[in-house]
Amino acid sequence: MPESISTVITRALGGMGAATALENLLSEDEYIHNTSWHESLLSALRALPRKQTQKVLEHILTWDPKGIETYFYHNHYFIMKFIAERGGWLKNRDFLKKQIDDFSCFSWNDGKSRSFDGNKNWERFMRWVSSVKDSSVFSILKEKLLSIAENESLDGWLRGSCAQALGKLGIKDKAVELLLLFSEDENQDEGLRSFCAKAVGSSGVKNKTVVKRLLTLIEDEEQGAWLRSSCAEALGKLGVTDKAVTRRLFTLAEDETQDSLLRRFCAKAIGSSDLKIKDKAVDILIELYLAHSEKITDEARLIYDALWGLTDGNKSN
Repeated sequence: MPESISTVITRALGGMGAATALENLLSEDEYIHNTSWHESLLSALRALPRKQTQKVLEHILTWDPKGIETYFYHNHYFIMKFIAERGGWLKNRDFLKKQIDDFSCFSWNDGKSRSFDGNKNWERFMRWVSSVKDSSVFSILKEKLLSIAENESLDGWLRGSCAQALGKLGIKDKAVELLLLFSEDENQDEGLRSFCAKAVGSSGVKNKTVVKRLLTLIEDEEQGAWLRSSCAEALGKLGVTDKAVTRRLFTLAEDETQDSLLRRFCAKAIGSSDLKIKDKAVDILIELYLAHSEKITDEARLIYDALWGLTDGNKSN
């Protein structure tokens, strides 16, 4: 059993003025697992000298619960919150690198979820990436994410997820380039390619090259319907402003030989960005909806949602 948090901090502070206040905060060691209380400790740590702060951080890391509660990993996440804000101040690159490596490895967990509702740990990691403000931590994290995303020997889902994380870090052009490469790679499974295409749409990066590459995949009938639809969804998120692109998407939306999923996303994309063609897009969606004899299917519901999104009724909410 590790010695008490308050004992370690009191010794680390060595009788300094902040010792009494901080010891009071830490008088009950059970608080170390209280995420709300963490904010108070963060404030206290900001007032400490560098070496004492690192001693406290290292000791807190020994308090992560084991066994069934490993899922939470609260205390490491608390350390990462401090590092995101002030990691460079510690002037210990090895310590920062180790914490980033451990945290990303735990969060990814070989792509396996620790909950029944998606990989919440990786989602939390992505939120942490977005919160990084410290330049030293930014540099280490950028290097790590790039090295993984560009390593062809690693798992495709890990590489794609790290490319998406680069976008969260603000390195959007590089992230989009990698995500497009994954989307185009026929050696990857369609699920990963679709995930990466959707991530391009969420990036906000829109230029002629991005639009052209997405449109090429949309029009390629050798590709799966899932991937083509995800590319159309991405274009819709980015916004279709080029009339030639709008016409090509409209042609696909009208084509009754195409998959319903693809037609829906093409109609939604052009209806959201071109008011002149909006009525025609609505007509296509109505046709798709009426073609579903069972209106309670997922696809019928999604078509209805797309219709609602293009009608004036949605604006009244």
